[in-house]
Amino acid sequence: MTEPKIRYSAHLRAQSGTEFLMLAAVSLATLLAVYIVAFSQINSVGTIMKSSILRQSLDELAQAAGEVHSQGIGARKLVEFQLPAGLNYSSVGRNPSTGAMIKTIYVNYLDGISLTHAYASTGCNVDGLLPMSMGAHRVWVTAIPGGAYIGNLSYDVDSPSVSFILSPVQSKSSILKVTSLVNVATTYSITETISGEDNELDVTPSSFSLDAQQSINLTILAEAGDEEDSVGIYFGNITIKESSSGINMSVPVTIEVG
Repeated sequence: MTEPKIRYSAHLRAQSGTEFLMLAAVSLATLLAVYIVAFSQINSVGTIMKSSILRQSLDELAQAAGEVHSQGIGARKLVEFQLPAGLNYSSVGRNPSTGAMIKTIYVNYLDGISLTHAYASTGCNVDGLLPMSMGAHRVWVTAIPGGAYIGNLSYDVDSPSVSFILSPVQSKSSILKVTSLVNVATTYSITETISGEDNELDVTPSSFSLDAQQSINLTILAEAGDEEDSVGIYFGNITIKESSSGINMSVPVTIEVG
């Protein structure tokens, strides 16, 4: 006995093809939805990590600024921190819109697909520059008159302070070594102050230029007053000003007359 042949109509074949296409479309849509959700979650985690790294870095710099400011002019602290990719703009101690002095470190950065910002309050006036490249950075935070400077200066000194012990009318000299930290020639000027009407403080030379990595010895001459009532402890500063940027570094000076 011969088995009957099963014949499929064109209608049934078309229906099967349509169902297959619908099933494939649903599967593709499901996979796409899963991919979008997974990508969004990964992107969200990356955004949170970037924000966390940046805020932690700004907090560390702000804390260091407060620490050196409380210690006095000339105090310094080396801060190591990480910066993420996507930094767009930074401002240390300045309102990004008006330029007015503020006690804040501000950074504008790309957070995913939009620009946003992060900031940290310092508790004291600050000035300076932040690096803008991604990765690990090391910068000095230095106490200056009225606040702190964040960023690497173009020069360094071999002593954070200078002190003298003198008798009335006596004078002594000391050497302060200044070294260039940059690869270009830079010009500097010196000003000095000391308390006590009869005391004198003089630094030579009063201005100088340093080539790349060059050093110079400044001669500091301190002279006590000739009056008996000049006995006491007096304070002052030697201020080194970088001519091109106007950035100052102050070295505290103490004269004890006895």
